[in-house]
Amino acid sequence: MELTLQHFTVLLPILAICAATVVVMLSVPWQRPHTLTASLTVIGLLLALVPIWPAWQALPPDSGLGVTPLFEVDGYAPLYLGLILLVVLAGTILAG
Repeated sequence: MELTLQHFTVLLPILAICAATVVVMLSVPWQRPHTLTASLTVIGLLLALVPIWPAWQALPPDSGLGVTPLFEVDGYAPLYLGLILLVVLAGTILAG
C-alpha cells in the first residue's frame, strides 16, 4: 500500500500527539519541575489541535479513508479526536 499526502494529512493529528508525548517524556529526566512538564503538555495538546481541520478537509466526503488495513479514518474521527484533546487539555490545565 502506498501512502500519499492525503494519508499523511489525515495522520498528522495523531503524529503530533505522538511527537508531543515523546518530547514530554524526554524532558522529564532532563528537568523535573511540574510547571515545565505541564507547560510542555499544554503546548503539545494545542499543537495537536491545529492539524485537525486540515485532516477533516482531506477526508473523502462519502466514506472514510483507509490509511492502513487496520486503521480507517471516517468523518467522525477528527471530531472525536478534537473532543478528546479538549478534555485532556482541560484536565491538564486544572491539574497544573
